[in-house]
Amino acid sequence: MRKFISVACMALFVAALGAAPAQAASVTVKGTNSYEKLVVNNGAKSLVFKIYAPGGECDIKFLSVKFRDRDGTRYTMNGGCYPGLTWGASLERGQKLVDCANFGLKYNSTKSVWTGKIPRPCLKKLGGAIKVTESYVDDYSPSPGVVPATKYVRRG
Repeated sequence: MRKFISVACMALFVAALGAAPAQAASVTVKGTNSYEKLVVNNGAKSLVFKIYAPGGECDIKFLSVKFRDRDGTRYTMNGGCYPGLTWGASLERGQKLVDCANFGLKYNSTKSVWTGKIPRPCLKKLGGAIKVTESYVDDYSPSPGVVPATKYVRRG
């Protein structure tokens, strides 16, 4: 009987060691002020950010989502209204602009959501699991809306 209990305990211990913490391919975090929430979907073919905040090109001043992987590769997705009421969206790796023909940052006025879609081929050296380290929306109010950092989101 002791031998059976010992073997059973050992089997449970080995099973517990092999179990990885659960991670989702999508996460939602609540924001502050006019930035209602951020939804991150780390898809197999593209990384999608849904930013629930006021919008329309140049109806906000600036928005930004900074994200990284576990080894420190960092990217930033920005959108802003520049002099002359010119809207521009960009993707940066570190301090360098990334040329990505299929990158898009668009506002849906019906759903009040910004959607940033970044194809995986544009995210060189970015690992599978990512986390948003900082995100904010400056809608010309005294206090820009922010969301806290997310947990790591595995690639789906």
